[in-house]
Amino acid sequence: MSATLGLTAEDLERRRKCIGASDVAAILGASPWRSPWDVWADKTGRLEPWAGNEATKLGTFLEASVLSYAEAIVGDLERNIRVECPNTPIVATLDARTMDKGIPVEVKTAGMVGPLHGDWGDAMSDHVPDHYLLQVHTQLLCTGAEVGWLFALLGGRGVVQYEIPRSDSLCDSLVDQLCQWWNLHIIDGAEPSRERATLEIVKRLRRVPERVVDLGDSVDYLLRTKELLAAEAKDLKSRQEETDKMILLALGDAEAGVTASGERVSYLEQHRKGYTVEPSSYRVMRVSKAKVAK
Repeated sequence: MSATLGLTAEDLERRRKCIGASDVAAILGASPWRSPWDVWADKTGRLEPWAGNEATKLGTFLEASVLSYAEAIVGDLERNIRVECPNTPIVATLDARTMDKGIPVEVKTAGMVGPLHGDWGDAMSDHVPDHYLLQVHTQLLCTGAEVGWLFALLGGRGVVQYEIPRSDSLCDSLVDQLCQWWNLHIIDGAEPSRERATLEIVKRLRRVPERVVDLGDSVDYLLRTKELLAAEAKDLKSRQEETDKMILLALGDAEAGVTASGERVSYLEQHRKGYTVEPSSYRVMRVSKAKVAK
């Protein structure tokens, strides 16, 4: 996932005026994290700033080390290079490129927080998740390079180098699709479909303090649906707790046990250090009876 960590307000404003390589998969519907609507909301200044999450923050720190590792393998690197595709809104900000041949070098981390996401193939193949393949091809489009390298720090595998050769047909298709999207949704202002908008992005929409709007009948239906889902979730939680109780009763005074099918169940004491949570601001959605104006 792309984060805004370490970027100045000027950097963020400049990103809104172009399609970056990290936006491409989302615009084309291939990103697991963002939708075309999410990109549109960001480019049109409708979102509050994002501080990142645990995965993006950790990735920011680790990627600097992975880039140094890559440099030890491929030679001297020129870092943080911005390259524009002429006569288009497409821009690629490279993590680095080689000093000798100008090969783009992209760095990723995956599986550091949670399971390894995406389909990662053998080293030196181009078998990487589609959203990263599109990002690297956007870099090839902007730089004119014939090959790109992606160094990925993968949970359980370490650092793996991938080699992605240029596909001219894919590059041509990217220009056509991205320019059409930009002209329609940014220049002409047509809002993309909200169908695949992600909750985390919608939560970041800028709000006007004390503004109240008429939500109409459709939201009444959504609120009743929310109540039903909450009741179902409460019932499922209660059933899960009852199941946990029966499993623990079966363990008795033991810390672990083995089922007939060979599964091991344990109930071990855990220790963690205390910590202090820094103050923060956030929004909470609540539903209550509205006051009727007299």
